[in-house]
This record gives sequence, C-alpha cells and structure tokens, in this order.
Amino acid sequence: MAAIDSLLTLIDAQQASGIVLRARETPVLIGGKGRGLTMPALDLLTIETFVEEVLTVAERETLLASGGCDTTYRSERQGSFTVEARRSADNLSLKLRRGGGTQFLKNRECLPLLGFGSVPCEHVGVLIRTAQSLPRACRALPVA
Repeated sequence: MAAIDSLLTLIDAQQASGIVLRARETPVLIGGKGRGLTMPALDLLTIETFVEEVLTVAERETLLASGGCDTTYRSERQGSFTVEARRSADNLSLKLRRGGGTQFLKNRECLPLLGFGSVPCEHVGVLIRTAQSLPRACRALPVA
C-alpha cells in the first residue's frame, strides 16, 4: 500500500471530497463533515514522497519545468482522484479530489475532434432547402 493511501482513507472517514497537502502545513480536508485533522504539519520530504507516488516521471518533469501539473491518480483501495500539483521556489502542494475520471485538455489536443468537415458545393443547396423546410420553434400553435 502506498503511503498516500493512508491519508486518502481519512477522506472517507471524515466524509470529505478531497484533501490538500502543503509542505510545512497540516493537511486540510475539502468539504469534510466532522472535526478537522489533528496531526503535525507535513515536511517537504514527505510531500515529495507523495508526489513520487501520485505523479509519473513525465508529470514530475512537467511540475519542475512549469510549476504545475494536473492529472488523475488511481488508488487500489480508494478509487480515482483528480490531482493538482503545484511547486514554487520554497513550497510544494498536492490537492486530491475524489472522482477523477476525466482527462484534462492540454494545448487543445482534443479540440480537432470537435471540428466540422467541409461540404462539397453540389450538396449545399440540399442542406439549405432542408433547413428551410424543417418546422421552426418560433411558430405559434393554434389555441382553442
């Protein structure tokens, strides 16, 4: 079992939706019902250990280069979490939220799938006539 999983069990125990981990601060639950966490602040080495468990090598390189990385982490026992990792000169933080099943778009990589293809000239007239013959939403219905 990964070390991060022990903290992720607190999310269920406190009925929270996530947890925020920052170097030199006590972990904070997101949307928890019940008492806050009464544990010591996490040192930078501990946060770095969690980062190594949650992020891949490529994601850690992105974090070092840009100061941020968003991804999904799958725990065997606790399920999926969206992860926001942030690094500044003197701080490192992780935010894990339950329910990470979606992928983030980076540099519009998936947007071309949403584009429209071109229509050959010989079909344009058919499309215009079809659009004109369809019932319009603004037409009023007879009232009795």
